[in-house]
Amino acid sequence: MYKAITAYRNQLREKLFSIPEKVPTRHRRYVIASNFMFVFALVGHSAFIPVHWILGAPLLFTVNLLCVPMDALCLFLNHRRHYTAAFGIWVTGVTYHASISSLAYGWESGFHYYILSLTVFVFIAPWRKLVNILLLCILMGIYIWLNTHGRMSPPDIMLTPTLKTAANVINIVVNFIVLGYLANYYTLAAEKTQNALEENEKTLKTTLAASPVGIALIKNREIFWTNETLSQMMGYGKNEPIERDARRFLPNVGDLEQFEHLAHEVGQPSIDVPDTRLIRRDKTTFPCHIKIRPIAPGDTTRGSIVVVMDMTEQKAAEREKAALRARFQRAEKMEMVGTLAGGVAHDLNNILSGILSYPELLLMDLTPENPMRKPLETIRQSGEKAAAIVQDLLTLARRGVPAQQVTDMNAIVQEYLASPEQAKLAHYHPTVRFDTRLIPGLFKVSGSPVHLAKTVMNLISNASEAISGGGTVTIETENRRIIIAYSGYEIIEPGEYAVLSVSDDGQGIPAESLDRIFEPFYTKKVMGRSGTGLGLAVVWGTVKDNGGYVDVSSVPGRGTRFDLYFPRTDQVALEKDADSLENHPGNGEHVLVVDDVEEQRIIATGMLKKLGYRADAVDSGKTALAWMRSHRSDLLMLDMIMDPGIDGLETYRQVLKDHPGQKAIVASGYSETQRVSAVLDLGASGYLKKPYTLFELAKAVGDALKEPSE
Repeated sequence: MYKAITAYRNQLREKLFSIPEKVPTRHRRYVIASNFMFVFALVGHSAFIPVHWILGAPLLFTVNLLCVPMDALCLFLNHRRHYTAAFGIWVTGVTYHASISSLAYGWESGFHYYILSLTVFVFIAPWRKLVNILLLCILMGIYIWLNTHGRMSPPDIMLTPTLKTAANVINIVVNFIVLGYLANYYTLAAEKTQNALEENEKTLKTTLAASPVGIALIKNREIFWTNETLSQMMGYGKNEPIERDARRFLPNVGDLEQFEHLAHEVGQPSIDVPDTRLIRRDKTTFPCHIKIRPIAPGDTTRGSIVVVMDMTEQKAAEREKAALRARFQRAEKMEMVGTLAGGVAHDLNNILSGILSYPELLLMDLTPENPMRKPLETIRQSGEKAAAIVQDLLTLARRGVPAQQVTDMNAIVQEYLASPEQAKLAHYHPTVRFDTRLIPGLFKVSGSPVHLAKTVMNLISNASEAISGGGTVTIETENRRIIIAYSGYEIIEPGEYAVLSVSDDGQGIPAESLDRIFEPFYTKKVMGRSGTGLGLAVVWGTVKDNGGYVDVSSVPGRGTRFDLYFPRTDQVALEKDADSLENHPGNGEHVLVVDDVEEQRIIATGMLKKLGYRADAVDSGKTALAWMRSHRSDLLMLDMIMDPGIDGLETYRQVLKDHPGQKAIVASGYSETQRVSAVLDLGASGYLKKPYTLFELAKAVGDALKEPSE
């Protein structure tokens, strides 16, 4: 029971005498004093109702009876935060009650009540402390004088000496109890407020110190305070005072004058500077975003709060994002161009098959003295050159399906430097010196020697073209181990690489051209003498076909350096055997040629018959399936792309259902690597690239027929 009463009393006390949140400062003292006074008056007026009834004072009985609802109303208005209305009603009630008391009991009694009320008003009024103390002293002096010497007109109602003495004592005791309670309550409230302010200040300082942005208070171009973040941002230690002159940290003092003009003359409440720089203690600068908030716009004495956000990491992230976007766009562009180049290469290979293969067949039937041999050899050589250009397009498209084998880049470089092509290049550039630095023990790589040799040739040719008036082209190889992904021209993943580097001290590549150098036909060379514009595009495609990376660095006027990263392989290189056409004769085996191009069927069957095989040809996969249902063939020679109808992969897959273990080879001028791999996984013996020579056809067919049947 006692606990319940205590809890209810505490709740009532909290409700009546606590200060609500978000109460304006000028109302705090009013809330502290008025709630208690309203309760005190409500109890007092209620208690005096029976007293005045017994004394036979109907006027005062009526006044006290009316004051009870007034006190309750004031409490309700305070609770609803209608402080102005409650204060007005209270002043009216006090004045009215003091007047009635003076009429009933004399001015002395009326002044007692009125002075008490004025004392409450002093507490309520939002004046300075000195004014409050002075007024309280004056009121206390008047109160004491009235209770000791004050005598005015006689009252209308005479009280007995005992009642009068009791009334004076009660009046004095009650009034001083009220004053003492109010003073004590005000002191406790003030102390509580001060503690709250100190706690808030401590919390604010901790928050500002932990803020990830720099914050400072600046007045008249002087720094009065900074948080730790800004001090460290500007290059100062944790407890080291920062230089006070704000101009020291701005590259342009005119900016500070502009900020002051906007804040204190124009009166702008907020100044936002999203992209500027500040000077650190060590004279270096850093990008930042500054926000300025004048404490009192237009008032220079109050100063401004300045917030500084370091944008170094964000700027770096934006640059990295832009670089990644550029790389993606470059790769996307190369993919689109590669798709176009692959389609063109496929059609050209079909056309070149006749130019390359027919002269070879005709030459086999001509005597050495025949005058047609030289024109036919010229046609064949032209076809080979055209086929080489088409192969560049396939390399660019990354659809050439080159034969991968373990290769030594040192040997590739040495073979090229001893080739006629290098001698011709040196003849065109007599003032260029070629310096070779090949390390022994270079990591072996897996790749196509033909493509790698062409890559070396293209890089050295480009470097020579970049030099005018004499200079040096340096060819280097080295082993590199990348531990952490390296971001150069592209992102190079961790791993072990054999690196081929070709550098020159020529004119360099302009920054605006660096992103386009690997685009097909983008060249600054002498067209017709130096190449076709596919050189660096072929370099890019070759490196990507071998799972490698390209890094390029260039300084205009100082030269360019290409670093090609080829992944290391631990495979063992196979020994090469001397081979010739005579080693692959045909013995009457049957070969079925499946190709949708008539010229290709004629060429293939003619060459096969010349090699000693029996050959038939069909124009589609569907026709091949029908042929195989009623015939047998020792080998299928499948084109990969046949339009319309099923392609070589689907044709072989369906043939195997009726003829398990059927031998086959793929012959195509263009094919997706994944489709070719799928055919080889099904059991096909190899891939024959169009246009092919008689020897390449003989070797591919002979090797396939020698494989044991499943």
